Amino acid sequence: QITAVMSALATAGLNPVLVEVPSDQQQGIVLSVQHEGQEVNRGSDIRVEVSTGPAEPETTQVPGGLVGGDENNARRALQREGLQAAVQYQASEDVAEGIVMDVNPDEGAEVQPNSQVQVIVSSGPAIGFPEPSEDPSNPGGGNGNGNG
Repeated sequence: QITAVMSALATAGLNPVLVEVPSDQQQGIVLSVQHEGQEVNRGSDIRVEVSTGPAEPETTQVPGGLVGGDENNARRALQREGLQAAVQYQASEDVAEGIVMDVNPDEGAEVQPNSQVQVIVSSGPAIGFPEPSEDPSNPGGGNGNGNG
């Protein structure tokens, strides 16, 4: 299509000026021809807009410095980049409560704007049931009436 348009303009004594623009149209499709259907002087420049195809979707990066930082700072950093924090809490013996342990996708990953980023935050040490202090097979010295 573009070759035919360029050839027709050149044959008419006009100077086609090719301008590539991103568009939803397939690559190589002529989108517009300046002064189409109008009389112009021979030798005139005629702007011919041709599609380069759909524009690459914009992406943003998952910011760095989230892991090891505070949950609220991670939320703010993600929000500044147009991303949503999907926070999950996980017990950790090694990482203090409220500290980011991991993110998914990883820091520096290219993602679509408004994407969710999973943020794993320490909820501190796990709270478990205490271990029995006595062997249950050994009834101990109590008389069973609660008075020892």
